[in-house]
Amino acid sequence: MESASLSEPELLSYSHDHLRYELWMFLRLGKYLVETPDPVNEEERVKANAMIESFVIHLRNLIAFLYSEQVETKDVIGANFFRDPVVWYQRRPPISRLLKKARERSHKEVVHLTTDRIADKVPEKDWPIPALTNEIKRLMRLFVNLASTDRLDPSIKELLNN
Repeated sequence: MESASLSEPELLSYSHDHLRYELWMFLRLGKYLVETPDPVNEEERVKANAMIESFVIHLRNLIAFLYSEQVETKDVIGANFFRDPVVWYQRRPPISRLLKKARERSHKEVVHLTTDRIADKVPEKDWPIPALTNEIKRLMRLFVNLASTDRLDPSIKELLNN
């Protein structure tokens, strides 16, 4: 199926309201998680888990935006922000192992109940937050530099530069 069909003004508005929100939350949660000490009690553990899960959901949304797999008719994807979507498909790098693994983990550990969930207190349970943040920032900077300025709100670039 094809993604959403939005006009240039609609894409500008959408990117300002929704794409910016996804990126803003992802970046702020990543910063928060890196700077916050490990929880010492149950209340702090609940808050830490909620922050990690939120980070992963925003990460998952950004990966789907940049590397759409199954596109529904109302989905907004990176290619929508190009007059010729082939430019994006040809210029973006292949999805990295890091992002591919994160996308798979998000399905298994946050969005669905499966027997593939990783047990607590093993090193593999930790999410590589700085590496994931840097990878998404790198890809979003490429996206911003290539996307049509008539379709992408400049606030996205400003957010990446701050």
